[in-house]
Amino acid sequence: MAAPKVTLESVQALARLIGLELTDEKVDELLSQLKRGSDGVAGLDELKLDGVEPAVSFRADAS
Repeated sequence: MAAPKVTLESVQALARLIGLELTDEKVDELLSQLKRGSDGVAGLDELKLDGVEPAVSFRADAS
């Protein structure tokens, strides 16, 4: 499943939604940071992890 693209419009809409008043400079800075983060997470989808056991697992019935 492809992640939604981070756009200038989506950053501005999110800022308005949560009540932030950001300058254009801050919006551009935030957009750049969010794109880098999104690209980094998207890169995880390319890892070949078939047969790799998880380092940690959780069981609901464990005490």
